[in-house]
Amino acid sequence: MSLLRPRSLQAQLAIRLSVLFLLATALAVGALLVRTYLAAASIGEQSLLDRANALARAVRRDAQSVPVLTLPPRLAASYAAPLSNESFAVRDVGGKVIAASDTAIRALVAQWPAANEEPRFFRLEAFGLEADDYDGLDVRLASAAGPVSVTVAETGERDELLDSMLQEFLADVAWIIPIFVAATLLVGVLAI
Repeated sequence: MSLLRPRSLQAQLAIRLSVLFLLATALAVGALLVRTYLAAASIGEQSLLDRANALARAVRRDAQSVPVLTLPPRLAASYAAPLSNESFAVRDVGGKVIAASDTAIRALVAQWPAANEEPRFFRLEAFGLEADDYDGLDVRLASAAGPVSVTVAETGERDELLDSMLQEFLADVAWIIPIFVAATLLVGVLAI
């Protein structure tokens, strides 16, 4: 009797059932992981867009009709924190920087053309004083001073958290699957 081709119908059914179960579980876990990464990316993009809109709402014209950025206290504190993982720059339609959170982002966007109304998402690697990786957005938005190009970027800490959570999930699933396979095989063997 061969191990690859057992003669008993019971053993053949058990093997087929376990293979089917493993394939279905692998597909389900794979689909879940893909959906989770897509959802996280969508949430990250929406967060960047919300930040850009908040910055555009804070742009006004001063007494000399020059566009200025006046951040609300909570937003100003967020960007001014010493360990802030966020950067921004706001430019007028001509590309002149109105305000920026730091010199690195100011220098970067000074070389860019004016943004489009269609959001452009980008990734900066080894950027800034800490040489961190940033996910960002560049978009043209309406403000009280007219259209402005808003660039926002934040470090990929959210990605690191998501990766950590997914690794924990996979570790949990990895030890649970053999238990379900064994239980399914036992039910299959006993039912025949």
